[in-house]
Amino acid sequence: MAFSISGLSSGLDWDSIITQLVALERRPITLLENKQTVLSQRKSAWSEVNTMLASLKTDVGSLSSLDDFDLFTPRASISGTTRDVEDFIRFAVGSNATEGSYSITVNNLAESQKLSSKSFGSTSGALGISGDVIINSRVLSISATDSLGNIQTKINALNFGENPAGVTASILSLSDGEYRMSITSKATGSEGISIANASGSDILTELGLADGTLTLRNAVTGGAQSEAFSSSTDIVGDALGLTSAASGTVTIAGAGINIDLSADSLEDIAGTINGNGVLQAAGVSASIFSSTDDNGTAVYTLQIDGTQSFVDSNNILQTLGVLKQGYSDVSGVTGNAQNTTNGTAISESTLLTDIDGYNTWTSGDTITIEGLDHDGVGVGPTDFTITSTSTMGDLLDAIETAFGSEVNAYVDGSGALVVEDNQSGVSNLSLALSSSIAAMNSSLDFGTFDLSTIRKREVVAGQDSEITIDGVTFSRSTNQISDVIGGVTLDLVGADQDATITLNVNRDYDGVKEKIQDIVDGYNKLMSYIDKQNTASADGETTGTLFADSSLRSVKTTLRGIVLSEVSGLDSTLTRLSLIGISIDKTGQLSIDDDELVGYLQTNFQEVVNLFAAQGSSTSNDLTYIHSTANTNIEGDYDVEITQVATRASVLGSGFSGTLSSDATLTLTSSGGTQQTISLSAGWNITSIVNAINSGNTLGITAENDGGQLSISNSLYGSSGDFTVSGISVELGIADGDYAGDDAAGRIRVQGASEWMTMTGKGQTLTGDDGQDVHGLVIKYTGTTTDTLDFTFTKGVADKLDQALYTMTDSVDGYVATKQNSLQSQIEKIDGKIDNMEVRLTKYQETLMAKYSAMESMLSTLQAQQSWLESQISSLTSSWGKS
Repeated sequence: MAFSISGLSSGLDWDSIITQLVALERRPITLLENKQTVLSQRKSAWSEVNTMLASLKTDVGSLSSLDDFDLFTPRASISGTTRDVEDFIRFAVGSNATEGSYSITVNNLAESQKLSSKSFGSTSGALGISGDVIINSRVLSISATDSLGNIQTKINALNFGENPAGVTASILSLSDGEYRMSITSKATGSEGISIANASGSDILTELGLADGTLTLRNAVTGGAQSEAFSSSTDIVGDALGLTSAASGTVTIAGAGINIDLSADSLEDIAGTINGNGVLQAAGVSASIFSSTDDNGTAVYTLQIDGTQSFVDSNNILQTLGVLKQGYSDVSGVTGNAQNTTNGTAISESTLLTDIDGYNTWTSGDTITIEGLDHDGVGVGPTDFTITSTSTMGDLLDAIETAFGSEVNAYVDGSGALVVEDNQSGVSNLSLALSSSIAAMNSSLDFGTFDLSTIRKREVVAGQDSEITIDGVTFSRSTNQISDVIGGVTLDLVGADQDATITLNVNRDYDGVKEKIQDIVDGYNKLMSYIDKQNTASADGETTGTLFADSSLRSVKTTLRGIVLSEVSGLDSTLTRLSLIGISIDKTGQLSIDDDELVGYLQTNFQEVVNLFAAQGSSTSNDLTYIHSTANTNIEGDYDVEITQVATRASVLGSGFSGTLSSDATLTLTSSGGTQQTISLSAGWNITSIVNAINSGNTLGITAENDGGQLSISNSLYGSSGDFTVSGISVELGIADGDYAGDDAAGRIRVQGASEWMTMTGKGQTLTGDDGQDVHGLVIKYTGTTTDTLDFTFTKGVADKLDQALYTMTDSVDGYVATKQNSLQSQIEKIDGKIDNMEVRLTKYQETLMAKYSAMESMLSTLQAQQSWLESQISSLTSSWGKS
């Protein structure tokens, strides 16, 4: 690149000249940049307008529908105690509440079940217990090398994964050398913890968590059910994930049945039971029921009908969930506390020779064990021979062996020997230990063993909450109850049967007024901003950024017109905001007379609601208004023609004789694809068949006895309630196939008009189709015949404002967005013009630089030539002078 210094040859500051020439040429760009700045300011101002419009839309949207006015507030007082209401119950009231007064007593709170193990001497020593336990459908596998601490860790690990067990295991240190493990349900309620032995070992009794009694876990009338399984055809042990599935003989109604859970499925077990002649003769049968769980997944249950007599020595029925063990208090006998020779309490690891008083061990020393078992049957005498290495643990093992492992023997924290009775009921347990010590200076006396309640297996019983409301008692599994008083959630925190709480649920008029105040405040803020934008200084030189903007004037005119307009079609004299205490002053600002507005809310509530919200009505009780949207444009009177009434899918059988002659399997499939499979057994009458279908049904499909024939129907109207029947017995007179309901069909028109507008039916509802004035209007027809009915649709002030604001703020088609897009487009076009002009200006500057540089170079050359010529002339002149 050539380098030159401005004016070196010419003496001209042509660099400054070029700068000034370029600046003159740049004035159009500056003007465009100034225009662009103004456009950007206008775009920013419209963003502020849009923010205020959106905020106002949120406010008016909170009162645009009938439900928005359903605000309620609870007020409560208490009697029969000096404590406060909040000590017993807290309230939350929703929009679906109704006004009313209720007398409430909290009888008891829901509790989480808590179980406790027996005492162990260590948390780290191997327990020698092995097998599987099911806790809330999760499998706990215990190895012989596991300690109490290991089992606690394994139980807590069951709370992770797709199906958490929902229990917490913790270890309590009663004293040095005495530990118990507790298992607590995370959920409250009487169902508590579902825990069962799932292998041949009686682990629950070995851990001291349960006694030996068995009762029905899931009783039904005249029978029992299993827990729910994910499959009826998979092997039970595999489905549960057992490491050592139980097998052997169970006794049902006196008949022995061989079941192997490592090889049998639910269907196999049901088949074995139904194939047993003794059980058939006794009227005992088994069937498989299908239903869906809370996640919509199909689950299957084994049901045994005709008996509730079961014997389960191998834990097979426990694993299936038919039976459960008990949690009775533990009875036992306790001796005197013993110390070692150094004064510390003895433990399981204490050598017998270290017990205080046993000064000299002699070979042949013995302890005689004798007493009575749970039923009062004599035990022993049995001699335990003491060696030099015998510990208290050895003696405890000998005691358990002598009593046939029906007891649990341990040393408590005080050093006393304790023997627990593992069986429930009244205990006759007794124990006497007599020692035969050779050395005259020695004795070994464990004292007299007294029978008492040693501990509780069930520390806290799982319990439902119980409340009495207006003399009616309700029980729920949690302390949060939301399905008793409509729209009111009761949070129970304390109980006292002598305390009576009076709850009054009233309309929250102040809450409604606050919503109206929000609308007024938002409207006033917007109008003040618009007025400020249209204000000019006295000399007219300074104006608002959006001064004289026609779109902004349109916003003001539209919203002001709605606020001042009369709502037509109301059966009321309250047709304007000004008639309920909302007035407008000369500056265009709204204000509220609080006393007047609250007065109308209290005395004319529904009329105030109608003034604000969208609503519909008909002289027919069969036609009701459900909903409308901002796209529902025209209000007024309509004709609604019902061309098809909604029906429910159903089928009625015929020809059933009254008794099913053979087994059958019925499968019902909902329109969503969810299935329920029901096993029907030979010999069942219509009542048994109906009960089997309805048991655990979550599809909304129900069975009824219709004159001795089977009727199946869906509670849902229309195509959503379609279902399929397959596999049903021909005896019931119902063919396999699809059964469908009809959706309602109809159309609507403005009264007096000839053109009808289309509507789409879904169940009993009809919705106005897109692209019409009734777009988004939803109505419901519950009649049973086709008809033409009247319908009136009214849009209140808030709903009209909501619709107008939607038109203004819609991010795609709203005219605020259109305005901003237009301004942005202008800004971008100017950017393009400026870019082109900058390119041309740069070229102009480069051209000037080149020209002046060339001139400077030429002048430099000429000046050089001039200097040379002057030098030559001077030389010649000098030469001539000398000559």
